[in-house]
Amino acid sequence: MYCPRCGKTFQSLQHFCSSCGQSLAALKETKHEQDFSGPIPAAAPKMPSLKTFLEYRSKKSDERLNFSCQKRKVKKKEQTSTVQINIGIMYLQKDIMKPVRGKTLLLILDADTDAAGLHRLAVKKMTDFNSDMDEGPYVLIYPDTSEVINIPGTSTPFNLREYKMEIGKTYNRIALFICLESDYDKGEQQDASDCDQEVTGTSQGWRNTATSVPDTPSNMTAVRSTVNPLYSTYTQLYAPIVVDEDEDGSQDFNVVPISADPAKEAVDTSISAAQIIENLADAIDHNTGPPQSRYLVYNAAAIREDEYVMAGKMIAVSIVHGGPGPHFLSRDLVNHIAGQPGFCAHVTDVTDDEIGRALSEIELAHSLKSLRDVLLKHSSMLQTAGCFRRVSSVEEKHTVVAEYLTWYTIGRNHSVIERFKDGLASLHFLDALCQHPSVLAPVLCHTDKRLTSVEVERLFLPQLSPAGSNRRTTETVALSFWADYLMDCEEQGPVSLEELFMFITGLKTEPPAGMTPHPCVTFSQETIYPMANTCANTITLPLLGTYTSFKANMDFGIQNSPGFGCL
Repeated sequence: MYCPRCGKTFQSLQHFCSSCGQSLAALKETKHEQDFSGPIPAAAPKMPSLKTFLEYRSKKSDERLNFSCQKRKVKKKEQTSTVQINIGIMYLQKDIMKPVRGKTLLLILDADTDAAGLHRLAVKKMTDFNSDMDEGPYVLIYPDTSEVINIPGTSTPFNLREYKMEIGKTYNRIALFICLESDYDKGEQQDASDCDQEVTGTSQGWRNTATSVPDTPSNMTAVRSTVNPLYSTYTQLYAPIVVDEDEDGSQDFNVVPISADPAKEAVDTSISAAQIIENLADAIDHNTGPPQSRYLVYNAAAIREDEYVMAGKMIAVSIVHGGPGPHFLSRDLVNHIAGQPGFCAHVTDVTDDEIGRALSEIELAHSLKSLRDVLLKHSSMLQTAGCFRRVSSVEEKHTVVAEYLTWYTIGRNHSVIERFKDGLASLHFLDALCQHPSVLAPVLCHTDKRLTSVEVERLFLPQLSPAGSNRRTTETVALSFWADYLMDCEEQGPVSLEELFMFITGLKTEPPAGMTPHPCVTFSQETIYPMANTCANTITLPLLGTYTSFKANMDFGIQNSPGFGCL
């Protein structure tokens, strides 16, 4: 390439000539025209159209569907319709239907058996293996003593396969019972009489009634089965965080309520956590409410150290991460925190002698004149709460007392309650409490609910050997011993259910958010005493020949464990 003016040669095209300064733009235009005048490039290969792709995808989908259906059909053909369930017998003892220990048998039957067929097979099995059986007729009943007619909670006639799908258990964990028809009728009559008594104000009975629900094992199971899924859902939605665990499985955060110490009035009912327990105990007033129903009161030292916020954070972290709740706060305080209406405090909740006597005098006033005199006598106390006023009827005394109690427990401690709520807002626990108060409020308040054998048996899943093996047979026997031992513990034997639960898990009750890892039962022939792993929530049962030796060794092993007797 060269300059058209001076003829200087260039190796590459430049903007200007270095010899004469002539612009070389014309050469650029000429070069582009020569480039476009070259041969036409070959056309790009034709790409598949959208219609072709959709046809191909539809064809592949049909192939996958046919393949899955074929495998599913083969699997259904391989399944057997013969299953095993447990059949026991119940007798009426002191107006309560109780199962007979050691009488549980395995029943092999078809999975589609109805109630009538199951009743016939169960009675035949029990009479064949027990010569001391009373003459019938017998009734087939569920563990909650209701007759087996329909699937519980529905109008669908009983079918073993459908019942198994409803309760979510394997066939070998299903237990049904038979009882004498005379005992069943007596139980029904007792149930009806108890219902009549409860309408008039008494609360006796061993079944569900129209006005109250006794703490029967079946009711406990029903309540827990509805509560636990919500806690699991709450943990996933409101607190999607992972808790770092040590090698032994223990979590970093744990909140444990402590009992009252008579030697230290300041430590009556509080929240335990390492170094701040002594300061935090002052935040709970030992003169406000019974030991299981405490209110928050203003404390200058706790305000300076911000212990109220710390207490709320500890409770929120413990509950969200699967730990226990405090179980000692007042129901009125929890309702106020959750924004729920209703205040049912009583004069007896105020343990201050002077204030209690003044409120009692107001409540005991029988005439308008005496009421006005009592109000005037305690005018300074009532003026502090803002409830001193002129009354026009005797019935207004209840309003005055209720207003003073509201101020005494909630109004005067408003600032510390707000700080406590700020701590509960950690991990969005306060939001969940306001959205689901009926579920989360019992975690903060005291309850007299105790463990039952049905709950513990349902909670611990057995790890059995393969079906048909000799070890599986011995493990099944040990599993029946385990169920009988739980009923013995429930009846206040040498070892209570709470002590057994503490031996296995290190806790007195199941945490509100469930337990991780899930509790399980294993078996061993290498020891004659029970062994527990509190980090894995596992108990290892010995494989023994008789229930007498099994119970004796279980009692001996648990009673000689390091933590026994600490409850």
